[in-house]
Amino acid sequence: MKLGGTYRLKASRDKVWKALNDPEVLRQCAPGCKQMTRAADDSPNISYDVLMEVRIAAIKGSYTGKLQITEEIPRSQYRLILTGNGST
Repeated sequence: MKLGGTYRLKASRDKVWKALNDPEVLRQCAPGCKQMTRAADDSPNISYDVLMEVRIAAIKGSYTGKLQITEEIPRSQYRLILTGNGST
């Protein structure tokens, strides 16, 4: 699945950037994300272990995965990569 978009916010660039780097705000922006904790790995990127609840029609499940912040251009943009590991 690929999600994308552009949104204009009535806030300063610094305030928006700070919010989008706050793990709790980021969790709320990820559809179905119920839990997000900083991963203890050796990745050069910031990454989080996540618990997601996904429902497609009558199929519902909880999945573990990893959310990584990559291709960061400070105060401008970054890419989020979410990978899933299967149902819990």
